[in-house]
Amino acid sequence: MIVYLLDVLKQLSIDEPIIVVGEGAELVRSALAGYGVQFVLQREQLGTGHAVQCAVPLLETRAGNVLVLYGDTPFAPREALEQLFSECDQGAAEALLTVELEDPSGNGRILRNTEGDVVDIIEEKDADGYQKQIREVNAGFACFRVQDLLEYLPSLRNDNAAGEFYLTDMVRILHQAGKRVRAVRLEKSDDVVTINDRVQLAAAERRVRRRIATHWMLRGVTMTSPESCLIEPSVSIGADSVLEDGVILRGKTSIGEGSCIGAYTTVRDSQIGDKVSIGSHCVVSSSTIGSGTTIESAVTVEAGSAIGSNCTLGTRTRIRGGKLDDGTVLDCTAAREDAEGTLKKRKAR
Repeated sequence: MIVYLLDVLKQLSIDEPIIVVGEGAELVRSALAGYGVQFVLQREQLGTGHAVQCAVPLLETRAGNVLVLYGDTPFAPREALEQLFSECDQGAAEALLTVELEDPSGNGRILRNTEGDVVDIIEEKDADGYQKQIREVNAGFACFRVQDLLEYLPSLRNDNAAGEFYLTDMVRILHQAGKRVRAVRLEKSDDVVTINDRVQLAAAERRVRRRIATHWMLRGVTMTSPESCLIEPSVSIGADSVLEDGVILRGKTSIGEGSCIGAYTTVRDSQIGDKVSIGSHCVVSSSTIGSGTTIESAVTVEAGSAIGSNCTLGTRTRIRGGKLDDGTVLDCTAAREDAEGTLKKRKAR
């Protein structure tokens, strides 16, 4: 989920993001190795405000604006983040994203004064009956002018139902100090999705699959059942290729132009050439397959295999890390039938 956020930050030309880690810190560090990020350890999980306080030593060396994102909210809309930066560039001490929900349960409500200015965010646990009826909620992302954040961050208190330091309290603190707080309201509620449980995780997964499938179909890839396919973000697919039901493409896989991947076939970390036909229920792992090759159903190509161009692999063939020259034909079905025939003759004797 964090990688999705890092991809958006890269599009915004933001270098060396600061990642605040706590429980499972080493797993996060390992997963983000090579992403050019800085890590800060939050030894005790005392709230979002406390998490930002842990990063203060690194923020003190920076100027301009600082964007705060949450790791459990992976789909940050780039255009909205740009608007947050713009509001701070124009003098706002803080700019935050809001969204209106049909069911705002579990979210921090946006409180406005009679002039419509944002004056506070009240968390669900602390909201009264009237406040719980408010449908405009905090979408979870905020931008601060660094100097204002550093000056007023020590004012956070944990006198709330959760006993935590809420970063959302900065809205009230800055407003009371006479600072401008601006809100950027999202038009669509599904622009921001927070993942708190396995149900929401599954829903987010479906959204990612749909987004990736749409991306490739708009670029000339035919998918007979887009919702049944799993295509990881690192995969590339050439135009005029066809993916049948239940195809799984993982890792650094590339599919050439005009190729066809059969139903329920899995391809992982492999390079597939142009006009390759792979049948159903095949598994291809960490291998290369040359252009024009035909692979029939239930074939296994194990890691380290190199299949040349214009080859033919019959049903149930297994290639165990070998190399096949261009034009090679392997028909294991015929060989199996011969073996079965010989076996029957032996039994007859």
